[in-house]
Amino acid sequence: MSSYKYPATNPEAHDEAVVDNKANIDETMETMGFMNEYLKEQIQEMRQNAAKANKARKATILADADVAERIRLAQWEQTCEMAAQAAAMAAENGRLSEAYSQRNRHKARKFRKGTTKICIYCYKRHFENDECRRHLVLDEYPVLFPHLDHDGRTAKSHVDAP
Repeated sequence: MSSYKYPATNPEAHDEAVVDNKANIDETMETMGFMNEYLKEQIQEMRQNAAKANKARKATILADADVAERIRLAQWEQTCEMAAQAAAMAAENGRLSEAYSQRNRHKARKFRKGTTKICIYCYKRHFENDECRRHLVLDEYPVLFPHLDHDGRTAKSHVDAP
C-alpha cells in the first residue's frame, strides 16, 4: 500500500506510475490544446457571422430610411401642390367673399348660435367668417406679415378663418 505517508517500497512501480501520470498529463494537455484551437475557430466563426448579420441589418436600416425619405419627399410634393391649389381657390373665393362682405356690411349684426368666429390674433369675436377674414386682411396681417400682398393676405385669411 502506498500513499503520501507510506511511500511505495517498490521504486519501479512508483516510476511507472509517474510515467503513466506524465503520459496522461501530456494527453490532457494535447486535448486541451485541440479544444483551445477548436474554441478559437468557433469564436472566430461566430464573430464573422455576427459581422455579416450586422452588415445585413445596417443595409436593411439604410434601405428602410431611404424608402421613408422618398415617402416624405412625395408627401411634401403633394402638400406643396395642394397648398398651391388651395391658395388659388382661396384667391378666387376671396374675391367673392370680399364682395359679399362689402355688400352686407351695412346690415345690423345678428347673434346666431354657432356662427361666431374668434380672431386667433386679437381674440375679438366676429359673427361671420367673412367679417373675420376681412378683419384679418385689413387689420392683423399688414402688421404681422408685411411681406404679403393683398392676394396673399386674402389666401392666408381663408386658411385661418375657413
